Amino acid sequence: MSPSPAPDTYRRAPDPAEHPDELLGIDVRTGRDAEGPVASVRVRGDVDLATRGRLADALGTALSAVSTPTGRGDREQQARMVVDLRQVSFVDCGGADLVSATAHGAAARGVDLRVLPGPAVRDLLALLGGWVAIGGPDATAVLPPAAAEPGPSRADVQRGTEYDHLPPLFVERDGLRPADPRRAALRDELILGYLPIARHIARRHRARGENPDDLEQVATLGLINAVDRFDVQRGVDFLAYAVPTINGEVQRHYRDRTSTIRIPRRIRQLQSAVHLAVEELRRQGGRAPRPSDIARHLGIDLGDVLDALEAGPRAHVSSLDEPFPGDEAAPENTRFAAALQVDDSDLDLVEDRESLAPLIAALTERDRQILLRRFYGNQTQSQIADELGISQMHVSRLLGSILARLRAGLEGAAARRSS
Repeated sequence: MSPSPAPDTYRRAPDPAEHPDELLGIDVRTGRDAEGPVASVRVRGDVDLATRGRLADALGTALSAVSTPTGRGDREQQARMVVDLRQVSFVDCGGADLVSATAHGAAARGVDLRVLPGPAVRDLLALLGGWVAIGGPDATAVLPPAAAEPGPSRADVQRGTEYDHLPPLFVERDGLRPADPRRAALRDELILGYLPIARHIARRHRARGENPDDLEQVATLGLINAVDRFDVQRGVDFLAYAVPTINGEVQRHYRDRTSTIRIPRRIRQLQSAVHLAVEELRRQGGRAPRPSDIARHLGIDLGDVLDALEAGPRAHVSSLDEPFPGDEAAPENTRFAAALQVDDSDLDLVEDRESLAPLIAALTERDRQILLRRFYGNQTQSQIADELGISQMHVSRLLGSILARLRAGLEGAAARRSS
């Protein structure tokens, strides 16, 4: 095993993973050991039209660092460069083209290049026909022996990739009249031809918990929109237009359909970095990482990690009628309603009050005074008699008569409602 780079010749480029708003993390390390200059580029996240430029800058920086002589003995030593793509998803062939160009540049400068591809990169290369099909060198010259894959034959390369026949169909469609039936056939052929790209983009988002079939449908809808709206007269490559369109459709699906509560964009982007870190740390340590481990791995605050981890469950609300899990009497034993409900005794009296109001309004002024003084003023019959100038026995008879009339009126109203 080669010794580690000497501390005095080691330098590390700024790590974009320290910025949680970024979806692509790049770690560039350059230095020297006993065998010569060495550089490593570790990438994690999504490489698409928006992030491809940053990856190009990082690869160019690392390649320049190991291919620039700094001493007399450098020309006799072997410069080496390792590009770790095991946690990378290439949205389109542009990322693979970039790595292929780096391989050509390394070969021209005599740099020993090794690329470590992950499953997502292998999937895209399989769709495109391998490194050779996209103009790169033979796979065995780029990948280490354990990861090398047999490239396609030269005859396959000459025939081109499975997408080469599609761009001319846009030109043909553009030359047809709007009512030409051939336009619909070309549209269907274009959608089916580029469908693997939509499926690949849908797989990139599968870690966010949404149903894979739903994601594939949403990505396909984005592809259909891209095919319908693409203007070949602009001279833009279709994939450069389609990939952001499909990604945007998937992002809108997550924003508008999968959560009741809107999560801030910064937290949503941070979730992707946290999910990638969780998978990497689980593979390395053989256990689920703690939030502090994730924060240390990404170089961000622990509070930001906790926000990202809690954002998923908090984006959804539960129904007050949701039953306890596994409860046999689920409809009768709700999970939240029993804890939140408050019994309001006045609700049972609303109907009686509404029925009683016209009956009280029909009483004489003296009868209303007796009723109010007795039941709202809490006065005794003797006190009411003294204020009205009548005997206590008279007040008692009047009060009994008033209550009997009110009771009879309420019973009559109840009978009319039930009939």
